[in-house]
Amino acid sequence: MTNRTEYIDRLRKLADLLEAEPELILPYTVEKDDIQFYPRGAAETAQTAKLLPTGWEKNDPNASEYDANYYRLTGKWEGARITILELRAAVCERVQVGIEIVAVAAVEAAPESVEERPVFEYRCEPLLAKAVA
Repeated sequence: MTNRTEYIDRLRKLADLLEAEPELILPYTVEKDDIQFYPRGAAETAQTAKLLPTGWEKNDPNASEYDANYYRLTGKWEGARITILELRAAVCERVQVGIEIVAVAAVEAAPESVEERPVFEYRCEPLLAKAVA
């Protein structure tokens, strides 16, 4: 099978899936080996993940500033990477879990000091549990 034939076959299977699952939102982009869905809100994100037949991996919010802002589920389907991307604030709860003491470097007008900063984490498990149940 050629790459072109595989791509066309994948598009047909995606069309069949969209036809069979009318609740599934339309993909935002469909590229050669990458299909992306951008749902709106926790309910649509969970519904999208539930209707797509794949095992999901979620991104770590501590990996980068981008990952802190977006909740991303990725998986494989018919040889393509499937991505579901949503604003983290729309699908997760940001919870303060502690306080850290941080050294603040000296500047011309102020000597070195320390300050307390809140430590937050995102709680997204209920959404993921619904998505893969």
